Amino acid sequence: MNRKVLGFLALWCGLAWGSVVGSPAHARLESPQPLVRWQDALLDMLGGGRTVLARLFWFTMDMLHEQQEKRGVNAFRETELVPLLRMITFLDPHLWDAYDTLAYDLDRGYGQRSKAVALVDEGLKFNPDEFALNYRRGELSTRQGRWGKAVPFFIHALSHADTDTQRLAALRSIIHCAENLQDPMLGLRTLSALEAMMPGTRTYDRQRARWQEEMKLPQD
Repeated sequence: MNRKVLGFLALWCGLAWGSVVGSPAHARLESPQPLVRWQDALLDMLGGGRTVLARLFWFTMDMLHEQQEKRGVNAFRETELVPLLRMITFLDPHLWDAYDTLAYDLDRGYGQRSKAVALVDEGLKFNPDEFALNYRRGELSTRQGRWGKAVPFFIHALSHADTDTQRLAALRSIIHCAENLQDPMLGLRTLSALEAMMPGTRTYDRQRARWQEEMKLPQD
């Protein structure tokens, strides 16, 4: 890789770091048209190599994380990985894993929940039906105490779940939202879906009885 390309990538890693940690500019990256980002205009110079570089950076990030882990470094202290992950989202916005991982780090590691939300929103523009991003967006909303806003994301995640583990996670999250929203109808409907998946489950018996009482329905 020649010096010009290396210099270009170094500059972009610096810009990536600033966009997610050091500056509120990240919020301005969102656009009603998901494929119109000023970063794309510059990175288009790399042509089809963008995707290859994104995979290379993802592999590099994974190796760095493994090395740091072996040294006993706390995952949230691996600050060099943040700009690398952001660079991956610029290079290949359809590599949703980078959005999900970076959003988790920003929220849990750096306490920058609003930036994590903005990042997932950007990722969803490119990957609207990805389970992980919809679920992460719902989870972030619950951590903000915005239970009503979380529900549509969990429902959308549920509709695009590929495994029973994902479906159960989404259903349980919706039930948790129903509890906090004091919405017995939503809760009972979700319980019915959960029980269809897991016949005989008794985990939510008390909650079901409370909701049935609130709606004045006959209890089982």
